[in-house]
Amino acid sequence: MPLPVALSYSGTAVSTTTSSTLSSVDTSVTLTAVTGWPSSGTFFVAIDPGLSSEEKCLATRAGSTLTLTRAQDGTTGVAHVSGSVIVHVFTAVDAAAANLVASKLTTKGDVLATDGSTLNRLGIGTDAFVLTADAASTNGFKWAVIPWENGDAILSGQVFG
Repeated sequence: MPLPVALSYSGTAVSTTTSSTLSSVDTSVTLTAVTGWPSSGTFFVAIDPGLSSEEKCLATRAGSTLTLTRAQDGTTGVAHVSGSVIVHVFTAVDAAAANLVASKLTTKGDVLATDGSTLNRLGIGTDAFVLTADAASTNGFKWAVIPWENGDAILSGQVFG
């Protein structure tokens, strides 16, 4: 699964309808109302929810126009008539992203990290170690002894050199 992305949500988005027909490949639609709908960012919508023609799309909004990435969350791009019901929704894709984050944190002290394309778990380090930048490490950082300019290091309150 790709890295989770931040999506926009609104708990006050009112169910509305489309003001034009959509072919199975159209990538924009105008809404008859936008009360409570996210005004920025990306979010999911369901067109014709609960019907055999239900389709989920990733959307952005400019005014009353949605730009759509069709056929999301296991649905298929299908035609929709003018006046089709459209709602702002939380999807299985959203839940999977939340579960991915939660499933990575398995042990006290875990840190979430990324190599740029995958979410990873970095387990707790050894007592008295600190997180330090390390370009050679998978995530770009690691647990290590605090380095000092003269070659000394502190470990458990003691100075070694």
